[in-house]
Amino acid sequence: MHPMHSRDTESQRWSHLKTILSARQLWAIFLSLVSFLFLFAIDHMEEESCRAEFACPWYRQVLSSSFWYQVAVTNAGLNKPENSHVALVIIQDPLVIGNVCLKRSFIANLLRTLDDSRSNTIVFDLWISSDRCADEETNKDLVSALEQAHARLVFGQPAWSTVNLVPNEREVLRRKGLQETDLILKPTFFDQDTRIAHLLGHDQQDSGKHPRVTTGLVTLNLDNRRIPLGWDAFSDRDSVGHKPPLPTETLAVASVRAYNRDDPFLSHLPALVKAGKDPFTSFIREDKFLRKSAEELVCKGPYRDRLKQWQERCPSISQSPQIPVDLHNRVIVVGQVDVDQDLDMHDTVVGRMSGVALQGNYIEALLSLRYFRRVHPLIELLIAVVWFWFIDFIFKKYADRPLHALLVCAFANVVAWVIVYHLVILELRYYISMLVPSFLMIAARFIWTFDIREHRRHSELHEA
Repeated sequence: MHPMHSRDTESQRWSHLKTILSARQLWAIFLSLVSFLFLFAIDHMEEESCRAEFACPWYRQVLSSSFWYQVAVTNAGLNKPENSHVALVIIQDPLVIGNVCLKRSFIANLLRTLDDSRSNTIVFDLWISSDRCADEETNKDLVSALEQAHARLVFGQPAWSTVNLVPNEREVLRRKGLQETDLILKPTFFDQDTRIAHLLGHDQQDSGKHPRVTTGLVTLNLDNRRIPLGWDAFSDRDSVGHKPPLPTETLAVASVRAYNRDDPFLSHLPALVKAGKDPFTSFIREDKFLRKSAEELVCKGPYRDRLKQWQERCPSISQSPQIPVDLHNRVIVVGQVDVDQDLDMHDTVVGRMSGVALQGNYIEALLSLRYFRRVHPLIELLIAVVWFWFIDFIFKKYADRPLHALLVCAFANVVAWVIVYHLVILELRYYISMLVPSFLMIAARFIWTFDIREHRRHSELHEA
């Protein structure tokens, strides 16, 4: 065979091999990017698609960066969430929960007992209903307790959402301008009793003074890992279509504002609201909170003789009245847990949790600046492209040693995640979709490298 012809044949074979390798490379890159974009799409799907992401199928959870962030900030690392600001006080007696007059009398005397602990802020994850109490002395006693309290008080504000309205009424209000995310405030005791209207301090909002009593919406997000910050709410049904809904703060935000009007979180609040997505948080388990029984506090407190109609439910107590000193300087969150009906219980990423513990978690998170915002999707895509280029560079550099390249990339991925965890998540309070897609890209690149080696080996054997 002529030497020139031999060189032409070899050149043609090598050109053919490069064409095949280029096609395989493009195909591998395409599959890697498609797999990443698929994961990216899963990760950015709205929570409403399966109500809450932690309640989704396991494969949806594992492929979500928010799942891995939640594992990291709840169960891993050095900075586990701690309870340092909040104490929970739980009302469990069904008689107190179900009786309008007795509930008001009980709250009045519980409030006096808690106020003696010199707490800065007392939060009620409940509302005093607008239902009439025929015992006027009970109403006066509650008003007196509210007026005499030294602590700042925050009460829950109930509201109707579009889901709570009957279909016919919902359609009528929608035609008037009610949006899917709008709320309509329910009337409470504060709206009906003019004797305590001055305690709400609406005329003091611009004076720099704290109002004596404030309210906050108790409405939660569908995905309860997100801290609810506020909702647009109409004052009543009649205002729909006649007045615009007003931005209304939630119980958690109102509690932080009552606790400290100069709290660092409040300087971040406008940017969080403008972003349009409530921030994520991690959870403290309910048994990790400082917890007190409301019934026990009232029975052992200095005002137990005032609650005549309930006093017989207290066990015989011989010791002198006790003041709960361990609640000093805490944000006390009072809530009710009806063990018989199980109404205000919620599934969370750390298990079943009462509504009062959920609100306690939100308040603790805001006071500890323990909340996380999502990195913008375009920035995530840019980081993904750069990271893919880095992985590709490592595998090209160690083309003859794919296992070595695999270990280098895996090590780099772990190091990058540690940096992201400590710097981006814990310090800057952002989280980013990176961990699962990165390892999948590494796996795809590793398989592609082995495929190239095998193709080259078969080509060399064929030529031989």
